[in-house]
Amino acid sequence: MSLKYLIVEDSTKIREGICEFFNTKSQGQITIDQAGTGVDGMKLIRSNTYDLVILDIMLPGVSGFELCKEVRKVNNCPVFFLTSLGGEDSILKGYELGADDYIVKPFNVKELYAKTEAMVKRYRGNKDFQILKIDELELQVE
Repeated sequence: MSLKYLIVEDSTKIREGICEFFNTKSQGQITIDQAGTGVDGMKLIRSNTYDLVILDIMLPGVSGFELCKEVRKVNNCPVFFLTSLGGEDSILKGYELGADDYIVKPFNVKELYAKTEAMVKRYRGNKDFQILKIDELELQVE
């Protein structure tokens, strides 16, 4: 099963650490697009389809809250907030905007991976799909 994730996080260290761990743990079955700003994240959201999106809230250009709204306009994939904002108002706003989980930094990358894996399985109906790709056309075959 090949999956495509998006991580929008302004900390290069955090973003690359998550990508490295997820790639290793999934044995290359997860492809991750990365953005360090909200503006870059918005471009990726509008031009790609993802199986999961992980968003920081405090981002240069466009906030993670705005990005979550955009994801919900075009995709029903799981959305996780991964942020330093741990106040009740921020957490509730995240869930009101459609987040599936809200994780406050510091965090455990193993736990993040386990949560994302479980959530994606639920969203996909616990089915393994084979992806057939011909040029720009992708087909999911059960």
